[in-house]
Amino acid sequence: MPAWRMLMGRVEISTVPPASDLQQPSPCAGSSGSTPDDNDDDDKFEERIAALQGKRASKQRPTSQGAAARVPGRDISAPASKPSPTPPTPKDWGREEVFLDSPPHRGDLASNIALGATLLWLPLTAAAVGRAAFVRYLVTDKRVSVSTSAPWKKEQLDAGYDQIRDVVAVGRGLGYWGDMVLTLGSGDRLELRAVPRWKEVRDYILARRDAGRAKKAAPADAPLSRGF
Repeated sequence: MPAWRMLMGRVEISTVPPASDLQQPSPCAGSSGSTPDDNDDDDKFEERIAALQGKRASKQRPTSQGAAARVPGRDISAPASKPSPTPPTPKDWGREEVFLDSPPHRGDLASNIALGATLLWLPLTAAAVGRAAFVRYLVTDKRVSVSTSAPWKKEQLDAGYDQIRDVVAVGRGLGYWGDMVLTLGSGDRLELRAVPRWKEVRDYILARRDAGRAKKAAPADAPLSRGF
């Protein structure tokens, strides 16, 4: 027999699987082919997934009470109260010479009430009534003050003459009263509406402002030189 046929016979014999590997599965295993060990492994796997999902949900939903309870030394029964701000202390201007102490001109109130019959003028009429009832102007030799005493707002704005940079006044009501705007050095504005004697008040404020500037710009008195 040729040698190549003997080699082919050996290869064919070695490739035939043993009879023990060709055994059929026992009928007791069931039609699905699963075993009790496989079922146990599936149950354990599902239990692990459920445990991991429970831990993840507990981390994503922390309670507000638990978060507050972890802060040491904090009382969660009542919210912490904030201290109320202290109102600023008004400046003491000392003794003053009053030039004007008056509410807004009554002509402004009368004209706005008359124009309120048009209905479109009602907002301006309400503003004029509020000014006449709660606003007062004070002009002295040291300051210009606007005070408001309304039940919903109590305010007093003072401006010294050294703070005033510019004064703009416009006549209203055929020149019987006027509106005035004081521009301060900080850029803020102090408005005075329906000022009586507005031309005199404007000239007085400018005169007091210029006098204060001249006093600051004046050089100190030089010491007298002694002769021989």
